[in-house]
Amino acid sequence: MTSAKLFVILAVMAVALTLPSVVTAQQVPPHLSLIDAWIDGEAAPDGTVITAMMEGKDDVTATITNGQAVLVIEGVPGDTGATITFKIGDRTAAETDSHPVKTHLVERFTIS
Repeated sequence: MTSAKLFVILAVMAVALTLPSVVTAQQVPPHLSLIDAWIDGEAAPDGTVITAMMEGKDDVTATITNGQAVLVIEGVPGDTGATITFKIGDRTAAETDSHPVKTHLVERFTIS
């Protein structure tokens, strides 16, 4: 085997060995939602804290302004489809959501 062929084979092997680490390092897009929050049929007052929990962990909070809050929930590949629960202040919201495969860019979501 010539040195040129050996060099090409080694170069291809080196590239092939680095690909798995590049593929596994890919991130899941964030879950970004515009939340309309309601308490007993009324818009949640300004300053109320909204908390989102994904599979019981990764608490993310946002504060209500004009009855709305924006939540950005980061994820990792294993989070796709994970259940997201919400709290309005200390009350657990009836609604749940799931972490998307693609970005959930500014979807309007109502919780109460």
